[in-house]
Amino acid sequence: MNKNFVRVGAVAAIAFAAVGGLTACSNATPAPSESSEEMNVVSPIQIPVAEANGNTYDIPMNSMGYLNVPEGTEADWTAEFATAGVVEFTEGGTDGSATFVPGLTPVAEGTTDVTLTNSVSGETVTFTVNVTM
Repeated sequence: MNKNFVRVGAVAAIAFAAVGGLTACSNATPAPSESSEEMNVVSPIQIPVAEANGNTYDIPMNSMGYLNVPEGTEADWTAEFATAGVVEFTEGGTDGSATFVPGLTPVAEGTTDVTLTNSVSGETVTFTVNVTM
């Protein structure tokens, strides 16, 4: 009977040590790094092209503007900017079964007028973008 008591005691000691070790690890909370704090990404700004004429859209540097264009026209749009270097245009289109909408990516803080042109229909849309920090 003494052997069983020693075995149970040994198993209990090992289990206690394992649980204690895991508990010690789970209480450790890593400090956030500066890079994770700097990477606060904001949801993309939706720009409905059908309603954009004459409007102003604020796009933070840590976001981007997605141009909601009519389905099937994603590849038909181009952009011109009154002030270079504020935003860049990303073309839309398809790649196999994936469809990509055109977008605007902030480059530097500032304001620019954007003129979108549909190369098939000739439709133009003009609006203003403010890139903010």
